[in-house]
Amino acid sequence: MGFYPSRVIAFLNVITTFGFSAVSCIAAGFALTALSNNRLPPSFGITLICFIASFFSLVGLRGVMYYEKYAWIFCSFVFTVIYLQTLPYADFTSTPTISRTAAGFERVDRTTAILSLLSVSFGQCGGWASVTSDFYVHYSAKTPSSHIFILTTFALGISTLVGMGAGALVGSTLDHNTRWLEAYLSPGGIGALLSSVLHPPVFATVVLILFVNASVGTNTLTIYTGALSLQQLDPRLMRIPRFIWTIIFFLLILIIPSIEIIIFHVAVTEHVMFRC
Repeated sequence: MGFYPSRVIAFLNVITTFGFSAVSCIAAGFALTALSNNRLPPSFGITLICFIASFFSLVGLRGVMYYEKYAWIFCSFVFTVIYLQTLPYADFTSTPTISRTAAGFERVDRTTAILSLLSVSFGQCGGWASVTSDFYVHYSAKTPSSHIFILTTFALGISTLVGMGAGALVGSTLDHNTRWLEAYLSPGGIGALLSSVLHPPVFATVVLILFVNASVGTNTLTIYTGALSLQQLDPRLMRIPRFIWTIIFFLLILIIPSIEIIIFHVAVTEHVMFRC
């Protein structure tokens, strides 16, 4: 395609990574709110997570990859616990009856629910596919393309399956588990829901801390590749050091709490984790 047509892809990557960073910061911010028993406002949590992730993204690709080498362990543990503690309450037979929107509640049928989950799963997986190449630069040029394809397919497939499956599992309980539903609809949002799902309380605190750490890892990747994509928009932008673009990306994400878009966090995060 050449350099200039590729700028379109770079622009789409900027939008994708910004969206992922925003959603992940919102989820982690509400988790911090739950950890503090609602003493910390979500806007502070979002800002803190974004700042930490931006700091890690400044250390360079080797540092980012070293952190991610161990961050996946946090993710695996968190999702394993969510599956084990949610499975006894899951409903595998009923059709979803309601869906929360910014305007209130609306009824949905099975087809709508399935199409919604499929579209969200594709967005989760497809969004990462366009930026994966940023993290293969340390591989030898002689690495067979089949190996890269297999690694990418399995990595994106497994992570999408685990994340979307956990969201669907938790979402299936909300129609008949009023305590979890009330927690989800409370100002604490996803953080309050996770705090209710996980038990005992001390163990829930540990898992929420690991969840926040995992979110930092996700944001480190997206902020790093988002800054690279900004540089690829124009040759003149490449002359500006990447750390400046990282700071700009950080400030863009902070627009979220500054305009109080976190009020609508359910409309965003349910399409990433808890839509069924």
